Amino acid sequence: MNNIHFFCKSRFFMASLGLVMILLFSVHANAAKIPTDSLKLVHFSDSLARVFEDDGLSADQIHEAFEENTKRFNASILKYLKIEEQVILAFSCLEYNQFDIAHQLANDILKASRKAGYNSGIASAQQVLAFISNYTDEHEKAMLLADSVYLFYESLGEDSLLTAPLILKATVDTNPKQAIEYLEQVAQIATKKEDLSTLSNVYHNLSFEYFQVENTDSAAVYVQKSYAISEQINSSKTWAYHYWLEGLLAFRLQDIAQAEKSLNKSLEHVSDSSKALGLSCVNALVQVNIQKKDYQKALSLLLARNQLVSLNTEKEFENRRQIYEQIQRLNNEKHQQEVRFEKIAFKQSRLMIIILAAIVMVLLLFYVVYLQARSKKKLEQSNQIINLNKKQIEIKNKELTDSLSYAQRVQNSLLPREEKIKKLLNDHFILFLPRDIVSGDFYWIASNEAGTYFALADCTGHGVPGAMVSSVCYNALNKTLQENITEPAQILNRTRELIVSEFDDADEVLSDGMDIALCSIKGENIEYAGAYNPLIIIRDNKLIEIKPDKQPVGKFIQYKPFTNQCFQLKKGDIIYLFSDGFADQFGGDKGKKFKTSKFKALLLEIHQLPMADQKQKLMEIFEGWKSSYSQVDDVSVLGLRF
Repeated sequence: MNNIHFFCKSRFFMASLGLVMILLFSVHANAAKIPTDSLKLVHFSDSLARVFEDDGLSADQIHEAFEENTKRFNASILKYLKIEEQVILAFSCLEYNQFDIAHQLANDILKASRKAGYNSGIASAQQVLAFISNYTDEHEKAMLLADSVYLFYESLGEDSLLTAPLILKATVDTNPKQAIEYLEQVAQIATKKEDLSTLSNVYHNLSFEYFQVENTDSAAVYVQKSYAISEQINSSKTWAYHYWLEGLLAFRLQDIAQAEKSLNKSLEHVSDSSKALGLSCVNALVQVNIQKKDYQKALSLLLARNQLVSLNTEKEFENRRQIYEQIQRLNNEKHQQEVRFEKIAFKQSRLMIIILAAIVMVLLLFYVVYLQARSKKKLEQSNQIINLNKKQIEIKNKELTDSLSYAQRVQNSLLPREEKIKKLLNDHFILFLPRDIVSGDFYWIASNEAGTYFALADCTGHGVPGAMVSSVCYNALNKTLQENITEPAQILNRTRELIVSEFDDADEVLSDGMDIALCSIKGENIEYAGAYNPLIIIRDNKLIEIKPDKQPVGKFIQYKPFTNQCFQLKKGDIIYLFSDGFADQFGGDKGKKFKTSKFKALLLEIHQLPMADQKQKLMEIFEGWKSSYSQVDDVSVLGLRF
């Protein structure tokens, strides 16, 4: 729900940005009248000159006075336009989470507005700082700033101007009930002014705030009001938000069918201006399908969402690039002003130097200063480019890391929970060391009337490609077991059919699959089938290896049925399943592989230790062997004491 809250509150910011755009348009319109007003002033000064000539004032003196006032007027208007341009840029930075830049711009706006006595600019800067303080959890500071903004607009004596500061107060207030009161005030003002757009946004936010306080009845009332407003406005954006809220309400009321229907309707109305809402809808649909136990569709939606996030990231990167270009333009203009001031100061200094020193020394000094200034300018430009590129790389790396971390959470959600493992396997350990954030290895545990099943698999590749293949293989195992196939070899045969069928539907020819060791235990009997991965049993200090079939679970040159092997267990037997990651790791003094034979000897050496100690020992030996070398593959080991 926190993600939904963020998308909902972001509409407050858009309303404030719209208000700033209206104010800026008004200032630009007034500035456009300056030349005409100046011409009127000239004509008026001509008439006034004739009247006052008899009192000793010449026409030239009166013209000079009016021209000076006109210049001051034009300079003031340009100064305000410059501040409003920075305001627009600051709100754009907020929209794309560029809080450091927005904070710097807000401080510049505050400084310039106070110097110019421009109260509207001060209020805009405080609004930006309130949003940033709220984002950084400085809620008291945010609320004080919001109160200051509200007092300024209240002093203007126009109720219609209070909607933006009231929405800001609702945004930063940590008390949902107080936020509801502010939004109710906005609704009253918007109703009085017949402002349908503001009413639509407020009804959406009131619905959500009532969700926050668990008042479903009130939330339902505003969802219904949202429908009435959406019918009047009839825009894709308002319908998208309405159906999204309608879907959330249905989900709260456990009407899963209606929730799915409404969320799909919301997606149909999502446009470029409401793509964040589209992501929320997809997230909600994932929860709906999990509730329906349609895990395949939930996974498909998650994959589609990741693709949508990737596309949005590219567009967001382009938007940020444009913001950086605007900032660069402002910095260049500021630099040019500094250069002009430096030139003026230099001319004054040169005049004093000419009086005190010879002309040759003055020219020499000028040349030295010029060279230094040019070198400094080039160095500053180079540093700006380097810093900008560095920030862009850092942002991109963070986005990639965040995406991989999300994929890791999705993959971990597929793996069996520890409580289920303890219940089914009792005394065991699982060593699971992905090479990257996500893994191509996975472990699988299930049970039914035929017994307890457990497996350890190594899918083609590692990292993101391996994780994608592992999700297909994991689901294929689950589906096979649901078909009441109980023998491990037959499970692998059917799983292979599903995997090959899945990849045959792709546009490209794919030969992906998995190596796996699959076991089932019922009573004292264990059945095993394997694809390249063996089963190790240690009994009475002797290692017994049950060989696998030399073929993968996937596309192969010649398919053969997998072999089902049975074995009777004794109390105290230790069972091991593992992938090839441990044995293939380079390390040691000579940088060679650990090797399978050495790994089997290690298992024999540690098998009498408690299972938790075995896992710790394997981790220590692996890290010691790897040392400064990079991990070459995913590492997985499953141990079970019978």
